[in-house]
Amino acid sequence: FASGARGAPGSLWRDGEKREQIESRLQSGSVELLGMTSFGRFRSSYEDYQQWIDLALKHNPRASFFIGHSWTAGGPRIDTERFDQRIRETGEQLYQVVTRLRQEYPGTAIYFINYGVTASGMKARFEAGELEDIESLVGRDREALFVDGLMGHGGPMLTEVSALSWLSILYGVDVEDLDSGPYSASDVQEIVAEVVAYNRSFDGDYPER
Repeated sequence: FASGARGAPGSLWRDGEKREQIESRLQSGSVELLGMTSFGRFRSSYEDYQQWIDLALKHNPRASFFIGHSWTAGGPRIDTERFDQRIRETGEQLYQVVTRLRQEYPGTAIYFINYGVTASGMKARFEAGELEDIESLVGRDREALFVDGLMGHGGPMLTEVSALSWLSILYGVDVEDLDSGPYSASDVQEIVAEVVAYNRSFDGDYPER
């Protein structure tokens, strides 16, 4: 783990200590799914992802990969429509990289999820008064959408709903079977369903496992 730009694939690859830590796990040959994030085109290039994929496949030729795109910084202070537009535009740019990787590794499952739309969708719902469990845009309690106003790190409900979206997309868990925990089941299911529907266009022709 490394926060922000330090956790991007390119940054981790160039950090000798972090790279060694990750490779030590890959060397076991038991890693079935390697997940990577994104952080701007200068730290998440095609070659950055390719290097990690090559390394993981070296130790487990049947490994699969997951590239996730989060929401852009500044969500609390950006107009919601513009926030959503940025997330979708940058997600489409990253998806072009994923498309190239799928062509380069046709026998390997490379999943892509733009879970960033979770944040813009929830913000729109909050502003419309349609989020039962969220009482403030920014705060340090469970009822806040974001934990800070500058960068816009996700609050508890936002991070939990994002995780449930991964669970549904990666493992095929039915939205109605998801455990919404302390949050409104109808809100959680509706949001996850919207995120899943949006991400269907990014599905690939995954090889059988």
